[in-house]
Amino acid sequence: MRDKASYLSETSPSVLVPSLLFADLDGATIALIVAQLTEEVWPAGHIVIEEYASGDTLYIIVDGQVQISRTLQNGEQRVIREMGPGEFFGEMALLEDKPRSARVSTVTPTTFLAVTRQRFNTLIEQHPAVAINFLKAISAQLRQQYREQAVLLEEKQTLIEALAAKNAALEQAMAELRAALVTVAEHERVKRDLEIAHEIQRQMLPATFPQTSGLRLHATTVPATWVGGDLYDAIRLEADRVGLLLGDVSGKGIPAALQMARLMGEFRACVSHCADPQSVMQVLNGLLCQRNLRFGSFVTVQYVVLDVRQRHMQFICAGHPPILLRHADGRIEHLGTAPNIPLGVEETFAYHQEERQLMAGDTLLLYSDGTYERQDSQGVQLGLPHLARLFAAAPSYPEAVVHAIQVALNAFSDVGGAKDDTTLLCAQVL
Repeated sequence: MRDKASYLSETSPSVLVPSLLFADLDGATIALIVAQLTEEVWPAGHIVIEEYASGDTLYIIVDGQVQISRTLQNGEQRVIREMGPGEFFGEMALLEDKPRSARVSTVTPTTFLAVTRQRFNTLIEQHPAVAINFLKAISAQLRQQYREQAVLLEEKQTLIEALAAKNAALEQAMAELRAALVTVAEHERVKRDLEIAHEIQRQMLPATFPQTSGLRLHATTVPATWVGGDLYDAIRLEADRVGLLLGDVSGKGIPAALQMARLMGEFRACVSHCADPQSVMQVLNGLLCQRNLRFGSFVTVQYVVLDVRQRHMQFICAGHPPILLRHADGRIEHLGTAPNIPLGVEETFAYHQEERQLMAGDTLLLYSDGTYERQDSQGVQLGLPHLARLFAAAPSYPEAVVHAIQVALNAFSDVGGAKDDTTLLCAQVL
């Protein structure tokens, strides 16, 4: 290895480490941080991390390329990802003392900066912004790992447990970050951190919707504070089947946002193995009830599995108000009469799904209670009947429906604004 001082003097730190871990840091701060890291240079074909081996080190790629691989049950070694400059791996070793989950080997001669768990903890104490950047980067990598694990793991429970363990580590890291910010951050610093958390949460929601012939979708969510506990998802299950989820986590702020993030991951993992509403609700309810031994929160949910070709829907309203169905003639129906309780209340509860045949032109509206619980300047709530009338009078396309209702809600509560998260998801059968 080269002398560290001479290496740093030859290379600008901002060029040396083009990594998300050091985003928004000035050159002097990066130089101080990099000075505490260890440089490693390895030739092509070198195994940096062996699968199932112990370790406590994170590696940042300065230049070169590596590949990530895992061993399947049949013994085959499968490459699942390649990484290059600015990316990092081995991050879970900084959060938990568990064996490595994959093998990492160099594809080309590669230079790394390495940091151990002990040194990383020191970095967090000296430079809290590194922790913020670390959480932002690891959340992106965890989303990628969800997809990889869904392909590699054959057993549903194994996949869910792996996702839950990583989400628990992320929750713990975020909790430790909040505790650190209490002691070191001023008001503007806290505001900046909340802006980052808001952006991370926004990125967790679907950026696009499934493109299915005969179906139009649109959704939006507006948190009452920087981050919220509402969630929605729209996922293709099969060629002509789409799953639509809208949920409302009890409480507000960061605790509700963390539960929202975890539930999103568990939902996606669950529907990759079982999509029907009854099975999905049973699995999610069991997971949330186990967590409630510590946290004590619950979630109300509207979940629809829509067969576009057959114009048939299966659905569950778990502790949530009914789904609104608007026919082509403007008539409104309320769907969801089965007495299903919220998720996280009773682990042994048996959920009951319902079914409905749709007609061309039918439009569905899923919503959170922040819509009809909006209050005017006198403290009077909008109410579900008023929301249904707004839906009946809205234009035909889902984008226009959501926009029209949101405009009406903002006009209704022009004094004081929203007191709760507001989420709308609209689907139309063409």
